[in-house]
Amino acid sequence: MTVWQIPSGIKKISREFIKKNLPKEATHIVICEGVTEVENLAFSECKTLLRIDMPNSIRKFGYQIFFNCKSLESIHIPEGVTRIEDFTFSGCEDLESVSISNSVTSLGDTAFEGCIKLEEINISRNVKTIAEGAFWNCKSLKKVTIPRGVTRIEFKTFKGCESLENVMIPNGVKSIGPGAFSFCTSIKQINIPFGVESIGVDAFRFCKRLEILICPPSISSIGSGAFMDCRNLKKIILPDTLLAHKENYGIGENQTVISFSVFIRDWKRSNHLESRGYSNKDLLFLYQLKNNMNFCPTWQDILISHSKIGIDDIIKFSGDKNVCKPRWLQTAKIAIGSESQGETILEDGLGNNTVNIDNELTNFSQFGKALSSFFTLAETAVLATVAKDKNISTTF
Repeated sequence: MTVWQIPSGIKKISREFIKKNLPKEATHIVICEGVTEVENLAFSECKTLLRIDMPNSIRKFGYQIFFNCKSLESIHIPEGVTRIEDFTFSGCEDLESVSISNSVTSLGDTAFEGCIKLEEINISRNVKTIAEGAFWNCKSLKKVTIPRGVTRIEFKTFKGCESLENVMIPNGVKSIGPGAFSFCTSIKQINIPFGVESIGVDAFRFCKRLEILICPPSISSIGSGAFMDCRNLKKIILPDTLLAHKENYGIGENQTVISFSVFIRDWKRSNHLESRGYSNKDLLFLYQLKNNMNFCPTWQDILISHSKIGIDDIIKFSGDKNVCKPRWLQTAKIAIGSESQGETILEDGLGNNTVNIDNELTNFSQFGKALSSFFTLAETAVLATVAKDKNISTTF
């Protein structure tokens, strides 16, 4: 690898500067501290470039700065950059690794379009806008987490991401744009959260492995052909108000369509939740928690969006998804047993007192539910230590 270091003292890097000074054999570029801006098209078409190191002094990226850098393999977006502009990495066919700093708040149009080797990307939690076609045709992309602040999934954002298996749509999203997930041929499950109001034309077209799709009653409009050519889609749950227009959405005769009210009523009954007083939003969340193994919200996320749900139901429906549990359950661990007394002694992992499980297990009737089947032995100890003589709630 041939390294070229851009001389110190330069504040802005322009296309003209790179064309004039970049050695033809350079494959690794190092930008010195002090550079504040990389201008439009600066490194575009540098087809032998494998790697570039950028300092945190950079505050601004122009558009298309790495456009068609076909050999670029990895990159870190430095702290201070707030926007990845339009076409920034479009056509970077060998790009496999991208690290986006927390200063970034928006991704421009087709920012990563055609990055066909990119398998996973961690989008900054502060990103509020992901523009049209941002990941269009990223054929190897398998997983993406959309940040909580994003409110719209735009036109063709993930179109043609044929390896995409897992995508988490956050609660704040209000609309799913035309073609947003079209031709995502590997998606089997996708959670549409309560609060989404519209689904665009062809939004899920040719998602041929999608098996079930639940559209919550917050949705007031669905575009034509939204579910066209979803060959494996056997069950579709629609808002009651949209059932009459199901033919417009590309739903075939062999696909079962159920109203949301009937679906959620039957599921609530079969899971013995009638007495809980949960809203439809909470019930849909519990369904998704139970039935989508890739849906793993953190305990903090659950408290923010579903504070009414009891901890016993969260534990029950999350199963082995440890991240969904409160920290005092996540950190439970087995300590040294007290063999001489014939007792099992456990420690909660947070430095709290040890507890005798043989005695405490008998106290679970005070919670009004047989919770022991939902907890590991170590978690049982922590529950008994922290919640003794209290009703289970989400405040722990």
